[in-house]
Amino acid sequence: MTSETRVIKRARFGVVVHTILMDGQRVYLLKRAPEVAFGGLWSLPGGYVESGEGLAEAAIRECFEEVGVRLANPSLLGVMSYRSRESEDELSQGYNFIFLGQSFEGTPQNCEPAQFSEGGYVAVDTLPEDCVRWLPDALGFLGPDRQTANAQPTLNVPGLVEYVWD
Repeated sequence: MTSETRVIKRARFGVVVHTILMDGQRVYLLKRAPEVAFGGLWSLPGGYVESGEGLAEAAIRECFEEVGVRLANPSLLGVMSYRSRESEDELSQGYNFIFLGQSFEGTPQNCEPAQFSEGGYVAVDTLPEDCVRWLPDALGFLGPDRQTANAQPTLNVPGLVEYVWD
């Protein structure tokens, strides 16, 4: 009788925030540097939530680090799940929390040139072809005017409760 051991790797599970920064009908995007994940593709400012950090706090921090703006009161628009195969035996999955940053101080600019090759505003209805594939869906959370939320945004959306234990 032989016994075979099967090793099951758990997927890395990321919690990521992205922020839609609007100027009229234009959205601010960053083009990821060729040598980083999703290299060469346009995306929203954002990144992983750090240990001990709330979702809105992470959106505020990421906007400051990546584009140099001081975001005030970001509104949660929606949540998108993702799964992608990193390699034959490694799966990445998690949630992207999409925020709307209607109020911020400063002018967005690329503050992390090692991570992003360029940044700038583009018309929300004419996105570059070389963007991350989830970007059009994320912008779909915007209302018909393409500047505000589709629904009343709040962190207290039905079905989402953010718990913090000390």
